Amino acid sequence: MTTQTIHHSARHGHAFLHIGEFLARINLAGRIARDIRHLEEMSDHQLRDIGLNRGDIALAVRDGRNFDLIGRWRL
Repeated sequence: MTTQTIHHSARHGHAFLHIGEFLARINLAGRIARDIRHLEEMSDHQLRDIGLNRGDIALAVRDGRNFDLIGRWRL
């Protein structure tokens, strides 16, 4: 009987891990969308000051600013 109880609890705990991961991904997607909107509201001059152009906003937010030494995206 204890084996079934432990097995059931382990299964239940595993489900919570999936829910937690799902909620974390939703939270991350929301933060990415918010950060993209914020950067898109900036002027071209402000974006240049931080080393971005409009075409790089989504990539920079999702993947970080990973430039090589001559200022190109390193993919």
